[in-house]
Amino acid sequence: MANKRFMTVQTAIPGSHALMKRMGVERDGRVQARLNDLIFDNLKDFMPRESGRLESKARKLSSTRIRVDGPYARFLFFGVTAKGEPVRYDNANPNGGAHWDRHMVAERGKRIVAEMNRYVRGGMR
Repeated sequence: MANKRFMTVQTAIPGSHALMKRMGVERDGRVQARLNDLIFDNLKDFMPRESGRLESKARKLSSTRIRVDGPYARFLFFGVTAKGEPVRYDNANPNGGAHWDRHMVAERGKRIVAEMNRYVRGGMR
């Protein structure tokens, strides 16, 4: 066996999964669900809008996933048509454009973080 020039110590909190579950911070916990709700509520303000059909097709698949269905959802999200041309976002929502998730985080990320901090500190009601 070759002599390695490093050593690794693995650390873990005994019972950490049970603690995370009790605190509501595991993948399907209260804290993650609250964050998903806030993102879902804010995301629609940054989606392109003409008829409202795209917004109405947004749904929460789980506490960590949001899906927007529709034949043009993917093209509108990435900003490129099926022919590879840029999408023109002449729509009723001045904030609507490509990569609406990034725009939402840039515009409202700090507010969402502050709201999550209040939620966690307030006993996660």
